Amino acid sequence: MISKYIDFISECRSVTIAIPAPSHPVDACHLPFIKDESGTIYILTSQIASHYEALASSKGVSLMFVSGNMSKVGAEFAMERCKLHCQIELTENHKRDEVLMGFKARYGEIVDTLSNFQDFILFQLIPKNGVFIRNFGQAYKILEGDKLPSERITGSGHQKRN
Repeated sequence: MISKYIDFISECRSVTIAIPAPSHPVDACHLPFIKDESGTIYILTSQIASHYEALASSKGVSLMFVSGNMSKVGAEFAMERCKLHCQIELTENHKRDEVLMGFKARYGEIVDTLSNFQDFILFQLIPKNGVFIRNFGQAYKILEGDKLPSERITGSGHQKRN
């Protein structure tokens, strides 16, 4: 199961981010990302983007990784997905070149162009907890300090209406 989680995150090319926003309840964006060996996730975004102020002023965000495989009818209700709650910080300058090399390896030459613009900023997202869902009845907790799913979520399951 752990390898399924690692493969799933690696196969996702972008992530949806929900951000508490100062001027309205929540903002959202969809961005490319990379993940390092420690589990930290990095995003590159422009200060001109409408979501930048919310990212810059927030201490935490929620990430949603969603499978692109919708080949079966009804798959939308049981799609593979992962939700992580993360602490957000600006990436320190001494890490910038290394992180940008990771972006370039994953997304190509466009990263050189974007990173040369002064308004493009790197944020690091440090997962605190979350859930990895494989299908109906296959949900796993990701607890603070864990880099991988650690505990299957169990319960009474779905009950039919009378």
